[in-house]
Amino acid sequence: MSGKRAGKKRAAAVQSKKIESVRGERCVYCGKPLEAGGEPFEATVKSRRFHTCCASCKEATERYVLLDKRKKVWLYLTLLLCAAGIIISAMGAANLFMYGSILLAGIGFLAFPYPITTFETFLSCPIQRVTVITRAVGALLSVLGLLFLLLAH
Repeated sequence: MSGKRAGKKRAAAVQSKKIESVRGERCVYCGKPLEAGGEPFEATVKSRRFHTCCASCKEATERYVLLDKRKKVWLYLTLLLCAAGIIISAMGAANLFMYGSILLAGIGFLAFPYPITTFETFLSCPIQRVTVITRAVGALLSVLGLLFLLLAH
């Protein structure tokens, strides 16, 4: 198959993709109820559109999705490193590995609050709430990690 034909097929496949509109009863970003009969703002996420209550929530949703794409891997790598530290500590190494891992997990959640794997989850728990919960868990883990490190000496 020639390069032109393959390129045309790919272009046709991309154009034939439908963007599905996912309508919830609440704004996907802040969680406020959407006005019945009002025209909601739509934030496009991959192949879906999620409804938001206003232009600022739409922009914030799109910004969150962009940062999620870029930085979610860093959160997962941080958590993988923390799990390795906890396993090393469980094998009989110093507890400092475990305490440092707890601290690192907290810092990871504070720096990269992108724990959700599918965007449909935001219909039940809005983006703002997910970010607050993730950062609260990160702060708690950071404080506990520091406390454990200080008490270990």
